[in-house]
Amino acid sequence: MREVDEWFASRLFPYERTLVRIAYRITGDEELAREIVHEVYADMFKGERWRAIARPKAYAAIAVRRAAVRLCRRALVVPFKSFADMDMLVGHEIEPDPHQILFVKEQRRIVLEIIDALPPRCREVVRLRRFGDRSPQSIAEQLGITVSVVDKHLARGMAIIARKLSCLDSNE
Repeated sequence: MREVDEWFASRLFPYERTLVRIAYRITGDEELAREIVHEVYADMFKGERWRAIARPKAYAAIAVRRAAVRLCRRALVVPFKSFADMDMLVGHEIEPDPHQILFVKEQRRIVLEIIDALPPRCREVVRLRRFGDRSPQSIAEQLGITVSVVDKHLARGMAIIARKLSCLDSNE
């Protein structure tokens, strides 16, 4: 067995379930969580990087958390596209197509229903940030939590919204 394989088997593989759980708590999607963990593994084994990692479990946990949050932040743009479309309709001199208006209203209703179904703290953070236009710092102060916890709740809530919207899109 190669040295790198022994290192992985003894120092990292035993914690794979924990790493998947970390990513799952952020994304809410087990398949996506597994993909994130495997991407982190791939990154760790580029060249000889793995040799310099003194605490592989801690290193991998941090890398998985960062990758999951980064992925969720990228997904934030997708769910609110309909709201941007709605803003574009308002104020135009050309009358919008009634079907477009209906579509945007329906999308807004669906997003609001998904937000209402979020876990209580995620729901509160998403509403304050997205509809109250509040900074993470002010949300943290109001709720008595840290900014990083606000970021985690927001990322988790937005990932759930994005996943549910993509499921709806694939069902149509």
